[in-house]
Amino acid sequence: MLAPAAEAVWGPACERMLIAMDDTPPRAVWIDRFVTYTRALGVRAEPELIEAMAAALWPTLGHMPPEAAAQAEYDEWRPHDF
Repeated sequence: MLAPAAEAVWGPACERMLIAMDDTPPRAVWIDRFVTYTRALGVRAEPELIEAMAAALWPTLGHMPPEAAAQAEYDEWRPHDF
């Protein structure tokens, strides 16, 4: 049983957050999926460079599915034809 203070903050939002975090793949799997999806988007950088980028992004984006994180980064830094 939770303490009264803990019960006051516990709710559906906390439950969803815990479930989402439970579904997060291990770091190495997350990085591999990030690299694979980024390459599938047409990014032609060397896989090692994308892997280093994924490792740097893991602390801040590791809570997201790797495909969503790769898409968000691609959308933000998409190459533009001038």
